[in-house]
Amino acid sequence: MATKAKKTAPSALPTAPVLSLAEIAGFTADQSAEEFGVRARSATKIFLEQGKLVYHIGTVKMKKGQSVYGLLQGIHGVSQGSIDIAVKVGKLIEVLVVAGHLPESRFDEVIQFRSAKRAWQLVEGKAAIRLAPEALAAILAAGTPDSISHELNCLAEHGQSIAEREAAETLRVAAEATKAKEDKAAAKAKAAADAKEKQDAITA
Repeated sequence: MATKAKKTAPSALPTAPVLSLAEIAGFTADQSAEEFGVRARSATKIFLEQGKLVYHIGTVKMKKGQSVYGLLQGIHGVSQGSIDIAVKVGKLIEVLVVAGHLPESRFDEVIQFRSAKRAWQLVEGKAAIRLAPEALAAILAAGTPDSISHELNCLAEHGQSIAEREAAETLRVAAEATKAKEDKAAAKAKAAADAKEKQDAITA
């Protein structure tokens, strides 16, 4: 009588190696601080690598019934939020980098987690203004990551660049100052006319 094969427990999903105490033991204080800095900077950019992986998954042939969300969420337990932002980054990579509007190195340098969301809203049209990929690439090509993030926020919320908003505010302040000056002059002229009318009534 044939015996049933024993079911083996599924192996744990692989994870990135964690720095061990044994590895750290030989570090100087400066080396430990440097390693900390490198890992902190890498952590803030990991969403970019995830976006590139999601983009690649979309370009290769998957098995029947497979999907990006099914593979990442169903098999690897990745949260939906992480997949959502990776999908947005993957689409930005497609329309900016793969399309040739922006070098990959510049994209990696300036895109931050918060600005990636804003950038896709602007391209997708779910913001106060819609930008063509070429226009978005032009913004990303100049400035620092923080200044670019502020610019994208302003465009997404107000439909104007920071410079346009500042110019409009300058015009508004100037118009208010001109109106105040005109109102003051008109009030002065009215007061003079009222005084003259009163004086004419006395001397009549």
